[in-house]
Amino acid sequence: MRGLTILLVAAAFAAGASAQPKPVADDQTRFGITPNLDLYPQNTPKAALDSATKLLENKRYEYFVAHVLDPAFLEVKILDRAQKLTREVELQLLQKRDEQKLNPAIVNSRDKLPIEPKAFAEAVREEAISRSFKFVVQDLRAHLIEYPENLKAFRKLLVAGEVVEAGTTATFTHKDIPGKSVYLKSNGPRWFLEDKQVDEPKPMPEK
Repeated sequence: MRGLTILLVAAAFAAGASAQPKPVADDQTRFGITPNLDLYPQNTPKAALDSATKLLENKRYEYFVAHVLDPAFLEVKILDRAQKLTREVELQLLQKRDEQKLNPAIVNSRDKLPIEPKAFAEAVREEAISRSFKFVVQDLRAHLIEYPENLKAFRKLLVAGEVVEAGTTATFTHKDIPGKSVYLKSNGPRWFLEDKQVDEPKPMPEK
């Protein structure tokens, strides 16, 4: 059984890294986006699914990716994709830094690239992560344009689906949407959409 979260974002990621991200604080800005838990609550599974659905319907894809997807899933994949972009970003920023050296008077201090190697490497890392995040958002947007039925399934699961909670996990299903579910898990006080796939039970062989 494929989770709808997989169907939404699978095309955005490649398999890879295994880093373990830190827990997400309620007020933590991620990828430049500050959470608004009053407008988009995530304190229960249904609240999180409702917020996810509203964000997708309102095309708030950046917020959805940054704050509704499971951070343990998202950050590992973001970092993995960023690593693949690092060399390209490094070459581009080296060229930009050389251009800044030729025209120092017109360079804003905020945009000036550092000379010191460690500081420059950090600038490259941050830019690679930023681009990786943007690519994920673009892929999500393209997927929803190509497969609008997945967003309709989110709404149907929210309005008329059945939810089963088991400790820190929850599953939404609907009898009219076989083979598709939404899985969530909690990270402290917040619930996130989980990247998960559950195998259908195999039929018993006939005797």
